[in-house]
Amino acid sequence: MQYLLLKAMREVHWAPGPFNRLGEFPSEQPNDLALSPTAEAFYRSGSTFWQRYTSFWLTSLLDRLVFFVIPIVAMLIPILGFFAPRLYRWLHVRRIEQLHRALGNLERELEHVTDTSRLAEFQARVAEIESAMRSLKVARSFEVDLQLLRFHLRAVQDHVGSMTAVES
Repeated sequence: MQYLLLKAMREVHWAPGPFNRLGEFPSEQPNDLALSPTAEAFYRSGSTFWQRYTSFWLTSLLDRLVFFVIPIVAMLIPILGFFAPRLYRWLHVRRIEQLHRALGNLERELEHVTDTSRLAEFQARVAEIESAMRSLKVARSFEVDLQLLRFHLRAVQDHVGSMTAVES
């Protein structure tokens, strides 16, 4: 707000008059009252960058944002640097683990089934998991986990195949 008042005073009183010379008032010449730091900055360098190119409300908003956002971003950078790799790994591994769990559930069901009437359902579920695994795209560093999933899938497929062979 001080910048607006100082700017208005300069526009109104800058011209010479009967009691002052050109540029004499307003000025930072010593007087009875001490100048505020804002007024000193105004006399030293004029209006701020934002005030020269934007309106007052936008200048005020930008000054506040800069005051609050820059420290928050400065604090978030190391935090994100610490958690981003862990989050990336968790997201990739989670997709693979979901398929492992689905295969594990299918294996448990296969162990407890005595009749072969649900064999077509088991084969359809294995095919569904296999298609999900084939559509899974992972980074090179997670290919080991994907290969373990392939081994697990192959074992379940062999188990379902042996049940089909026993049925025939």
